[in-house]
Amino acid sequence: MTLDIDAKQKHGVKDEEEIVVVTSDKMVLGGKEGSEVDKKLLSDGGLVEIKDMEEFKELAEAAVKTKNLFDETVEGMTIEEARMIRYWRVEVGGTWRWVAGNAYDEGICGGNWQPPSNQLMGMALCEKAASFFDEDYMGEPWN
Repeated sequence: MTLDIDAKQKHGVKDEEEIVVVTSDKMVLGGKEGSEVDKKLLSDGGLVEIKDMEEFKELAEAAVKTKNLFDETVEGMTIEEARMIRYWRVEVGGTWRWVAGNAYDEGICGGNWQPPSNQLMGMALCEKAASFFDEDYMGEPWN
């Protein structure tokens, strides 16, 4: 997973007060199913304010470490679990957080992460599941 530390410029933010949702999850804005966290993030007061690029870099580094741990967690995924993850993401249109929450509830890959609707875990689950079908979780039909 790579994170663009110049996201502000990449997303065309001109005004310091402008709020921008930075995500590569196409389902967040257009999906059929979102978690309560997704809904809160898109409503007033649910966004996390990042004050400067140094803080953004720190958060990005922590996210990369967390995603790497989640990648290890999903290594034992079964084909049956992969089919369920694919169904939730591709057929239902669930966000990564929503997929992670469902997988947690169903005990997929041990269902032992916090919070249950962790976006990075949803990404790891989708990435691993997509690999079973020789598909890319960042491309169609996954994202």
